[in-house]
Amino acid sequence: MSELAVLKKAYDNPVVQRVFQCLSQRIRGNFGLPHALVYARSIDFYTRYNSILARLPLLASVLDVGGGKIGVGAFLDKGHPVVCLDLDPEIVKTAIGQSIVASAEALPFRSRSITTTISVDCLEHLPRSIRPAFLSEMKRVAREKVLIHTPVYEFSWQTDLRFYRTHRRLFRTVDKAHSEHLKYVLPYTRELTETFPDAVVTQDQNCSVTYILFVIQRIPVLGWMAGFIYLFFLKRLHDNPPFYGVLIDWGVPR
Repeated sequence: MSELAVLKKAYDNPVVQRVFQCLSQRIRGNFGLPHALVYARSIDFYTRYNSILARLPLLASVLDVGGGKIGVGAFLDKGHPVVCLDLDPEIVKTAIGQSIVASAEALPFRSRSITTTISVDCLEHLPRSIRPAFLSEMKRVAREKVLIHTPVYEFSWQTDLRFYRTHRRLFRTVDKAHSEHLKYVLPYTRELTETFPDAVVTQDQNCSVTYILFVIQRIPVLGWMAGFIYLFFLKRLHDNPPFYGVLIDWGVPR
């Protein structure tokens, strides 16, 4: 069994999930030495959600659409009720918070029933034909705010293509996530701003830093040093252009 397969199995363990949640809640904030240890193999997971956390309304109820095996619940206390939604029951069963299996194209919630709807790096894994329904549903359900983090075609396409080729060359396999990026074509920024007019659009994650992390986090043994490599050498470049993704921050009109 490969190192990454062992890690995947470990993350599915409820005890590991609980430990991860306790650690995550205690070391929120600026990436430092504790983060380099805890998030060595998932730095992008931390930095993306950290951008979201800074924009959450106080004591908001949160719907995390497509949040994966852990989701935003890893970072929030009981003051923020969290619902994690995914179409795959195997993915959502280990998410931290209330789990719901449903389609993002038809969210099983009343209009404006959740304080904040969020989606972190999910949109790019969906066929283009269903993205408008996905975005409209997030907008319909939110009472105060919608927060979306995603790579976009204008900035991210070349980085994804470069990593896809590197992964095939180094590991002799196809990386599933990035093959979906290329298959479905990354969303354009205008797709987001057309649905969310007047949203604050923030560019995030330097392309070269993102590419380097994608590679080294997947290398056995070296991957455990990725947190320190990022902290001491790459972090200072994180907020420099060209950027890999964008964060959409849209407030529901009053």
